[in-house]
Amino acid sequence: MKIHLRKLTPNAIDHEMIWGGIGLLVLLTARFFPFSLLPKFSCPFHILTGYPCPSCGMTRSFILMGHLKFLEGLKINPLGASLFIFIATFVGYAFIAIIFRLRRIRLQVTEKREGIFIRIAFILVIIINWIFLIIA
Repeated sequence: MKIHLRKLTPNAIDHEMIWGGIGLLVLLTARFFPFSLLPKFSCPFHILTGYPCPSCGMTRSFILMGHLKFLEGLKINPLGASLFIFIATFVGYAFIAIIFRLRRIRLQVTEKREGIFIRIAFILVIIINWIFLIIA
C-alpha cells in the first residue's frame, strides 16, 4: 500500500468535499436531529433470533457520541463509536485540506493480497464487534 500526497487538479473529483460534506451531515444529524420524536423501531433480526444484529446500537452510539457521551457510546457499540471518531477526524482533515488548498491524501493498494487483507480485516472487525454485542 502506498500513501500519496496529490495536488487536486481542476477536473478531479474532490473526495474531501464530497465525503467531508456527507460526514459533516452525519455528525450534525447525530447531534441535532430530534430522534426522540420518531416512533420506536425494533430490530427484526433481534426479534426473530433474540440476538443483536451486527449493527445493533449503531444509531444510539452515534447519537451519544454526538452529545459528547463518549463512554456510553462506546459501551453501546464500539464499532459505532469508532466510526464516529473516524468520521469526525476525516471531516476535520477535509475542512483543513479544502480551506488551505493542501495536497490530498490518497491511498493506493498496490498488490492484490493487500486488498484481500483489508477486506478480511473489515470482516473480522465486524465479527468481533458482533461478538461484543452478543456478550454484553
